[in-house]
Amino acid sequence: MTDDPALAMRRPAARRATLLSPDASARDARALRAWSDAERDSLARALALAVQRWAADWGVSRVPAHGVDAGVRCVAASEWARETNAAVHAAAPWHKLAAASGVGRLWWALEPASTTVPTRLQSARGMLLARLFGAAAAVGTAVGGDATSSMAAELADQAWTGCLRALAAALSFDAATLDAEPGAVRDPVPADALQPWSGSLVVMLPWCDAQLALLIDGECAARFFKVPPARAPLAGERTSAKPAATASVPVLQAVAAQRLTLDVALAPFDLGLGALSAMRVGDVLQTSHRLDAPLIVHTGNTADAGKRQTIAAAFLGQRDGQRAIELQRNADGSGHGNEPAARR
Repeated sequence: MTDDPALAMRRPAARRATLLSPDASARDARALRAWSDAERDSLARALALAVQRWAADWGVSRVPAHGVDAGVRCVAASEWARETNAAVHAAAPWHKLAAASGVGRLWWALEPASTTVPTRLQSARGMLLARLFGAAAAVGTAVGGDATSSMAAELADQAWTGCLRALAAALSFDAATLDAEPGAVRDPVPADALQPWSGSLVVMLPWCDAQLALLIDGECAARFFKVPPARAPLAGERTSAKPAATASVPVLQAVAAQRLTLDVALAPFDLGLGALSAMRVGDVLQTSHRLDAPLIVHTGNTADAGKRQTIAAAFLGQRDGQRAIELQRNADGSGHGNEPAARR
């Protein structure tokens, strides 16, 4: 706030801006994306299955008897960013795997599951050498002068490239959109991919003796979930030819699974401090709430009582062995009591 009239007079003019053209508006618009738990689970499971099929093809490890979900986690990239810190973001060895207009962007990072893993075996090649040929052979190949040209090292490199390509294929990337050498280029974590409502996801997968993390941007995730594009393509812009299979859902349907805490309360009443200090277990307090007056249903779980919203009035009853309430209209006519539930 300011008391300077001249400054206050100048502010409206400073806010004026010319309207953007339709093309510029479409280009600069930012799609707000968020995915349900079921959608995130389906994505994580598809990637876990891709890793298991790759492992079976290469004989890297047997498919765990407990299924593909063990150790697999998929979270919003913004949530992942909150769980870690800025230093981790800057130091994380993210590598670009694929990027294409209309398809999305994809990065990977590999972190050893244990600090006891020898340094020479902490790379993807070292871990694969240990799995394919044994730890002793892996160390010998890693320190040998001809490690790059050895057959074992070449096989390990081919297996690793095959794993990355299998993951990219599970996300609908084709060979033309992949880097010539997947994982050869390091990329910093892109700031836009970590924004809330960006739709970006981080999937953590158990991989050999490490955890393989995939950073999937919102466009790539939307393509996997078959969500229509957020805007119409601009003139001359190349887009994916793959049609969207489903349309966006209404807002109420999208948030239907969200939970809301409700409180059912008596009318407030006063109690003297003397009576309060004299109370003992077993005492009966008489409230000011009449027996024929309904209870009050309002939004709860908030520290500020002034922000609570009254939903309806209600009478207390029971159903199937539990307490139940029958909704009624409030005195002001509000509430959802048009068709109250029958008491039992």
